[in-house]
Amino acid sequence: MMMPHLSEDLVEEILSRVPAISLKRLRYTCKQWNALFNDQRFSKKHRDKAPKTYLGLTLKDFRIYSMSSNLHGLLHNNNIDLLMEFKGKLSSLNDLNDFEISQIYPCDGLILCSTKRNTRLVVWNPCSGQTRWIKRRNRRMCDTFAFGYDNSKSSCLNNYKILRVCEKIKGQQFEYEIFEFSSNSWRVLDVNLNCIIEGRSVSVKGNSYWFATITKTHYFIRRFDFSSETFQKLPLPFHIFDYNDSTALSAFREEQLSVLHQSFDTKKMDIWVTNKIDETTGWSWSKFFTVRLINRLDYPISMMMKSPLSFFIDEKKNIILCYDKHREDTYKTLVLIVGKDKVYREFYFPESYELGRTYLCNYVPSLVQIKQSGLISTRKRKRKDFSS
Repeated sequence: MMMPHLSEDLVEEILSRVPAISLKRLRYTCKQWNALFNDQRFSKKHRDKAPKTYLGLTLKDFRIYSMSSNLHGLLHNNNIDLLMEFKGKLSSLNDLNDFEISQIYPCDGLILCSTKRNTRLVVWNPCSGQTRWIKRRNRRMCDTFAFGYDNSKSSCLNNYKILRVCEKIKGQQFEYEIFEFSSNSWRVLDVNLNCIIEGRSVSVKGNSYWFATITKTHYFIRRFDFSSETFQKLPLPFHIFDYNDSTALSAFREEQLSVLHQSFDTKKMDIWVTNKIDETTGWSWSKFFTVRLINRLDYPISMMMKSPLSFFIDEKKNIILCYDKHREDTYKTLVLIVGKDKVYREFYFPESYELGRTYLCNYVPSLVQIKQSGLISTRKRKRKDFSS
């Protein structure tokens, strides 16, 4: 029921300023509100006015979780179970319950998920419950993806696209395909980069970013612009002098890119954040954080394709990073939490996992609508609370 003493316009204005994760809880309290939340016009208004919530997502044991925000408590507590205070097993919702998720790519409040062995692709909004399954044209075990949108057009509904990257001949030949939501079809992208793309892609402002290399010490950032469907070469804020240096990319908040680098020689770990990402004037970096660790991360850049090092910066500027490390004849997930006061702790998850299956990333919930290929919606009536 709508609020009896407030006009619909005023109610809409109030709701447009409520965080998306809170609106999810209100969706089924009122039919009018549920219809409003599914309206594209309101989605755009909400995106412009509502405060953002920055969550850390964890891909663990082929399921997606919303991570505990109590990183500061973990720095002063020996109980590793605190790290497991996940806010909800996201992939238990809707059509994802029966599938094991092997890769995730958040963008604009949506999450592109690849199932185990790359058999299926699905785009999902955890706040609205919408999903869209993408039919694969080609499939290889080595496939990785990038998820973004064409931001050259002004529209309430972004034209989302998926880039498929497949290494056909190791380090020599790559295959690229584009899936466009508006046309519901795949097409080949004819491009030759003459470089090796390393690790998983990170999406910022609709474009995707990777580490790339030509030689073992010449590393840079490769950006894919989903509007022009072209690759660009961008410089790192540091030089990699040793192939054993540890590096990782992550999104910071919603519109910034961050990069982690630990020198193999000095053990010093730096995190840099972009001041701006401008398509015409370029970009600049600021050093966000520096700490000298007792131990090396022991994660050479050469491991990127097998088991990506990943990290997340929370709203209080604490940092958590993890990767799968060979230990005692198996692979276990090493978790390192670094506080803004530079106090840090290391943990190992007690269970063992398959190599490359643990991953952290930044996620910003939104009410953005997923353009469907037909008239059938994939929303369901019953959904577990995102924060339960």
